[in-house]
Amino acid sequence: MKIQGHAAGGWLATRLFLKHLSPADRSESNNLLILGLIGGVLPDLDYLIYVLKKGRITYESDFRHHTWVTHTIPFYSIAALLLYILGVVNKNLNLKKAAKVLSISTTTHLLQDTLGSGDGIMLFYPVTKKMYGIGLSGLHGEEWNDHYTKTPFYRLEMFIVISTIITFVFDAFHNRKHRKKS
Repeated sequence: MKIQGHAAGGWLATRLFLKHLSPADRSESNNLLILGLIGGVLPDLDYLIYVLKKGRITYESDFRHHTWVTHTIPFYSIAALLLYILGVVNKNLNLKKAAKVLSISTTTHLLQDTLGSGDGIMLFYPVTKKMYGIGLSGLHGEEWNDHYTKTPFYRLEMFIVISTIITFVFDAFHNRKHRKKS
């Protein structure tokens, strides 16, 4: 998926789990949702390493970041677990909630990358480096982009983005209406 789909996916997945996270108030809910959006794009920050290596902003067919450890479930699960343990040790409920959001949003990103990407992801890393996914094209860079935007997976991504926007607007309207009654 593209960056907007990952951002929307991270936000929407966090929104779906928000009740379980028991935010204290609207401000905390908003912070968790923003963290979910950031976590949704976090696995693609490895693009910055690619840009630094190339010395310019580029997106070529040699960019195969799904083969990097930064696109594996254990990479983020371990980070989330360490953050959660830090929250337990310090008796910090906010850190524990942040760890859960990090786990939810980054896992959502990685699962999205199994749909219509060039190679999929190493779903069972470190047991195997075999790439898994549905509708994989084997394409990368601009070739992938041109192909992807013509697939049902791109339409699914647009559905996720639009659903996120509608949910965001609904929540904003609902919260505004609720504040007026108070």
